[in-house]
Amino acid sequence: MIGGPTQKKTFYDQFSIAFSKPHLWEKCRDLSQILPMATPKELHTVFVQLCGDIFGYPAGGVGYGWNLPTLTRSSGSGYAGLGPNYRDFTYVLSFLGSNGPFLEAIHRQVKSHDYLDQDF
Repeated sequence: MIGGPTQKKTFYDQFSIAFSKPHLWEKCRDLSQILPMATPKELHTVFVQLCGDIFGYPAGGVGYGWNLPTLTRSSGSGYAGLGPNYRDFTYVLSFLGSNGPFLEAIHRQVKSHDYLDQDF
């Protein structure tokens, strides 16, 4: 057997790998697969980092984050659907959409009683 037995990656390993992807569509694709499988504790741990990366300075991140205002359906060449802008746009729309994994993760966090501070 080459390389020995394969160990299953933890949620945090998978999250780090997804976060390191160079393209938005790749990040969204990978995060869409792993966020639904995360426990409330795992989501709680990565949530600030995730928001900072997506939204940038306003969420405690660096720079413009994913620079959401610049995403368009157009490729810039006049033909909608051809090019990296369209791919990024559709993946981000799916990830951040009302039924997407990002808001689903937020919903699961809110429903989780273990990690909510009950002192208002």
